[in-house]
Amino acid sequence: MSKARKLRKVAAVVVAALSLSLVGAAAAADWKPSQPIEFIVTAGPGGGTDNFARTIQSIVTKYKLIDQPIVVVNKGGGSGAEGFQYGKSPADDAYKLTFATNNEYLLPLIAKLSWKGEDFTPVAAMAVDEFILWVNGKSEFKTAKAYIDAAKAKPATFRMGGSQSKDTDQTLTSEITAATGATFLYVPFKSGGEAAVQLAGGHIDSNTDNPSESIGQWKGALVTPLCVFSAKRLAPGPKVTDTMGWSDIPTCAESGIPIEQYQQPRTVWLPKGAPANAVAYYAGVLAKVRETPEWKTYIERSAQTDRFLTGDDFKRFAATDEQKARKVFEHEGWLIRLNPSGSATHHLRAEPSARGHRSVVSNPAPRDALRRRARRRTRHARARHRGRHRCAGIRHGLECGRARTGHVPVLRGPHRRCGERRQPVRRMATAR
Repeated sequence: MSKARKLRKVAAVVVAALSLSLVGAAAAADWKPSQPIEFIVTAGPGGGTDNFARTIQSIVTKYKLIDQPIVVVNKGGGSGAEGFQYGKSPADDAYKLTFATNNEYLLPLIAKLSWKGEDFTPVAAMAVDEFILWVNGKSEFKTAKAYIDAAKAKPATFRMGGSQSKDTDQTLTSEITAATGATFLYVPFKSGGEAAVQLAGGHIDSNTDNPSESIGQWKGALVTPLCVFSAKRLAPGPKVTDTMGWSDIPTCAESGIPIEQYQQPRTVWLPKGAPANAVAYYAGVLAKVRETPEWKTYIERSAQTDRFLTGDDFKRFAATDEQKARKVFEHEGWLIRLNPSGSATHHLRAEPSARGHRSVVSNPAPRDALRRRARRRTRHARARHRGRHRCAGIRHGLECGRARTGHVPVLRGPHRRCGERRQPVRRMATAR
């Protein structure tokens, strides 16, 4: 092959490669979903995360911001771990958006999971939600100070409800205990909506729901807000009840609970490895959602702070938030530790008892596993016992205890049907 021919061949290969790359770049810039999209909610129906996802779905559908159908799926098991497990795979799937809070990067710190925070790609944080201390509408406590004083007088008596276990609500309950000395019996539910229903029914004494999760019960005078965990009172708006609006709720700091601020972000994620252009596409759609009057109404009705974060800003916010939460997890003994073998274990925390201090494993999973193992051993032992002491004739025929095969049993122990005594089968020679 001549030198000129070789050069022409190399040039053709280079031109083809450049053409493919340009086509790929053009396709990436114009990426749009070509199949239905799932909005995966890491909480149960009726909670703040569920309202967040369904509000965005309705806005996107109304204004046709995406030309594909959107299905909202609730997977709130395991404090949201079920939803993350479902949403992380396949790794490059650009058609699964997971709606969450800060549990995406906090949950792996306190539970042994099959996924990590790094298994997701951040799309955007859409808003920052507030927390309010609520009591039943018929409660005798009208101020946060009165309720905290009563809880201090009767430690671990008042029931504090919240969304999920070792999540934002239980973390806030732990901070209240550390700040005031009042202890509570924490009762987890699948969502803040469930916690609101249980409080309205008088099954718990208080909760720390977000405003949107208890607004319906507040309108019906079934619950009463005592204080909001914010640096300042919430923005003025229309009255929720005949006499009060969000801005009329005092801050917890001015009500005797020395916690300046406690908030959580409303976040959206894609699986790890999702195309960067898909991430940019969804971030652009969410930015358009924020410009609609329906979104502004949602923010005002739910008393949230409208704050939009993407890219590096989102990552910095998550890193700072994680560091704050880690201190609480460390104090409570919730942090997962790795043994030399690489397996996970929970931190031990000393708790006072009548005889001094004792170490308590905060996570009950190891004890539950031991109980299950003991139950299995008992079942297997009973099965072996039944097998050794079955009727000698295999079937309880016309003549109890005599096998049709001619085997003559020696019986010991009462038989269930006839009351004869029986014992394990002894095979004997058949009479000829």
